[in-house]
Amino acid sequence: YSLHRLKDKGIFSIKRDSINQAGSVNIIVFDKTGTLTHGSFTIQVVHPVGVKEEKFLEYIYAAESLSTHPIGKAICHGKNLKKVASEQKNFLEIPGVGVETNWKKNKILAGNSKLMSKFNIEIEEPKEIGTAIHCAVNGKYIGYIVLSDIIKEDAQPMVDLLHSEKVEIILLTGDHEENTKDICNKLKIDRWHSELLPEQKTDILVQEMENTDKAVAFIGDGINDAPSIIRSDIGIAMGGIGSDIAVENADIVIMNDDPAKVYDAMRIAKMARNTSIFNIAFALFIKIGVTIAAITLEIIGAEPLPMWVAVLADTGLTVVLVINSLILLYRKVRIKKI
Repeated sequence: YSLHRLKDKGIFSIKRDSINQAGSVNIIVFDKTGTLTHGSFTIQVVHPVGVKEEKFLEYIYAAESLSTHPIGKAICHGKNLKKVASEQKNFLEIPGVGVETNWKKNKILAGNSKLMSKFNIEIEEPKEIGTAIHCAVNGKYIGYIVLSDIIKEDAQPMVDLLHSEKVEIILLTGDHEENTKDICNKLKIDRWHSELLPEQKTDILVQEMENTDKAVAFIGDGINDAPSIIRSDIGIAMGGIGSDIAVENADIVIMNDDPAKVYDAMRIAKMARNTSIFNIAFALFIKIGVTIAAITLEIIGAEPLPMWVAVLADTGLTVVLVINSLILLYRKVRIKKI
């Protein structure tokens, strides 16, 4: 019944045993892009250094023309770059860092500060808050662009609802520290780690799991999140925009990408667990009570219990417990108003 309720709420559970674990989660680790934010970046600032803006954009469009990352797609959104993309040579997308490629005999780098540092390229730090993508051509820094992402409308209610259940929220992202801090302050997220590579996210997740005896959940949507989704006690993927590998390896999939459904999944899991515990305890209480009564009557030589009592204690009790389980389909999930 709880599985049916999960699907009815737009939540699809891949593994049945995840229901029990979801009810005992006390730490939820989030990825940012596509999970708490829409993942639809828009360019806010174009800041060329030493070149004209048109030339700067030409290089960065070329670098991102083959990118599969949401940021790369956002940079190239609305541009017809098929010809430019076909001209790329030795294109390499480095997870959590950026891209490097060769175009028209120029080696182009486009990515975050870690990519520039890897090639010993000095950068100009952006003053604007947002996700900064730096660009260098043939080892020369030519500027940056700043993109911003929009926080999902249900992100704040989700954080408030999880806090009401005394769940700690941690954000892990490869984004710049200032941008991460700004988002976390807006949403009142407990802790965060910024400028992380995918493997660093997994390492932090493992540390959190080692420091608690309860379940730790990880929520993400991208290819880079798959290792953390697999490693966590409860892996949750955003099914609408999530990558296939993230969805396939998740324990629970949020079909409509609504962050607040994470709270619904936890509430349904807790209700299912509490109902199971009540059913088992109530069944044992009735059966033990009837057994003791029958033995006592036998010892004192009184009339034995009638057959209908045994039938009620067995078949009748089963019917009552099934009805109690069916009530799960009609109970309210969000009992707290935010």
